[in-house]
Amino acid sequence: MKFGGEQRVFYNNFWQPYFPNGDFSFAQRVTAQQPYSADTTQGNSFASLLLGYGDSGGIAIQPAVADLSRETGFYFEDDWRMTSKLTVNLGLRYEWSTPYTERFNQVQFSDFYGDSGITVPGIPGSLKGVTEFASPGHRHLTVDRNNVAPRLGIAYALDSKTVIRTGAGVYYGMSVATNFQYAGPAFAADSPIFFTLDGFQTQYATLENPFLPVSAARRGKSTASWPNGAIGITTIRGPKPHVTPRSISGISGFSGCCRRIPSSASITRRTAALTSPGAGIRAHATGILLPQRPAGSTPATSLARW
Repeated sequence: MKFGGEQRVFYNNFWQPYFPNGDFSFAQRVTAQQPYSADTTQGNSFASLLLGYGDSGGIAIQPAVADLSRETGFYFEDDWRMTSKLTVNLGLRYEWSTPYTERFNQVQFSDFYGDSGITVPGIPGSLKGVTEFASPGHRHLTVDRNNVAPRLGIAYALDSKTVIRTGAGVYYGMSVATNFQYAGPAFAADSPIFFTLDGFQTQYATLENPFLPVSAARRGKSTASWPNGAIGITTIRGPKPHVTPRSISGISGFSGCCRRIPSSASITRRTAALTSPGAGIRAHATGILLPQRPAGSTPATSLARW
């Protein structure tokens, strides 16, 4: 009888400035006689650059994150020698992924069944779907705890020189919520540049003074102070969905035949396949050379620790 377990802790401290010098786009249409014309012969993007008249641009703030997640698993296995020729190996593995947490709780989740409190004429009840933010008592998504993975292995000795082995098991992939290197979208901020307010009829912002004040009435957004002292527009990004983790399960099996030869080695022909729902056979291998098993030992196949 064998049993054991493991836990892997994954730390991810990540920060990558998002266009730290700003992002500027100079489109061909800016210098066209009719900016929204379908005529591709009008305008020149390089001319727009020389004029300092851009199409779009801005600068963004992406906070650093300190993420932590865990992978935990336990297994049990045992060999049963049913007859002098037949040995059966049974095993069971139980595992789960603990979705990542962020040191300062800069994480947000989507509850697609939460009550938004918003009603729309013609639709009964309120709309479903809300965004939740991490808190000391709710720092990560729900843990998927139903990952029970049985294993089965069979070894049969045809004679003193030939053994046939086969086995199968259920396997689970890592949770999609094990790691993410960015903070929640609500913790990032954008300050776009408005080169025009009237469809490129006249220029508003310039490269020398890109963050000009824009009233909320004209842009439909709130104004805020930019770190360099100029007045710009701060846009809080909308939430992106974070889905409750569901491990992707598959069934893996193998079979093979091993025969002893005089050169104190055994040539094994093994075929293995990994199958997942909708994916079919993913991989196979044949012709594996294995060392000879000591005389008198029990032929067995161990799968639970895989």
